[in-house]
Amino acid sequence: MEKIIQKKPLYPEILWKRPVFKFGHKAGKLLIIAGSGLKNKEALDTAEAAFLSGTGVLTLAFPESPEKSYGDFIPKEMRLALPETPSKSLSIKGRDVLLDFANSNDVTVIGPGLSKNSETTELIWQLISEFKNLTIISNEALDSLILGLKLIYKKEGIEGLNKFVSNRKSRQIIIFNDKQLKELRYFALETQKIAETLNSTIILIKKGLTEIFTEKRVIKTFTEGELKEDLIPILSGMIGSFCTQNLDKIPEAIATAVYLFAKSVDLREKDKQRKTLTSYIKKAIREEEI
Repeated sequence: MEKIIQKKPLYPEILWKRPVFKFGHKAGKLLIIAGSGLKNKEALDTAEAAFLSGTGVLTLAFPESPEKSYGDFIPKEMRLALPETPSKSLSIKGRDVLLDFANSNDVTVIGPGLSKNSETTELIWQLISEFKNLTIISNEALDSLILGLKLIYKKEGIEGLNKFVSNRKSRQIIIFNDKQLKELRYFALETQKIAETLNSTIILIKKGLTEIFTEKRVIKTFTEGELKEDLIPILSGMIGSFCTQNLDKIPEAIATAVYLFAKSVDLREKDKQRKTLTSYIKKAIREEEI
């Protein structure tokens, strides 16, 4: 297994050739499924991070309650309000709309701020199983995926997991925190083997380190600032944006987004004002484009 430490962008051409000056869909179409009545910030952080990273066409899908508050930040054309449960999380009634919308986009980010409500959990599992395009799974969507995988493993063992993966229609990037990854050790697999078994790129965030695991290698990117769980929505948005812009170079796009995320964290760490992390994304990109 190849191990790489990313001290500077491994693929600078991803930055130099960014299609951010192309009109609309020519720079890719990204759908973000995020937020609930109690977790609006995660959805906004994800969308803002994607927008600042240069996405072409961006749509945020969310349960309908927060629409008025989102209107102050996100244009109407970028909002997709959907049916919700009594607890103001996404309802399974929005399933068909989400599937149609996701499959007409290039990349889907799902998870930040979604509820662990049982109906929403079932919706997430169905969506993850049916998506056809590249999917980035994090936060509450990952909790739903882990729950489903555990149930399959308990009933059918590793053969059941292999069957699930072989029947899956989309390519997946999964962003873990350390606690979530430990839950997948339920399968008695090391991280590299989990990436291989799930046929996915796995990204692990812990303290001052972000690791990218594929079947053949791991890329480590260190930061001076501490990486906390509440930053995962921002990383999700950045990865979604760079993948949307570089559909033919997904591994390179992931590594570049992770590097710029880490650089943004370090820029904030050095700034006495300590603004929100999204405030440093453009500066991080500008410094690396020079």
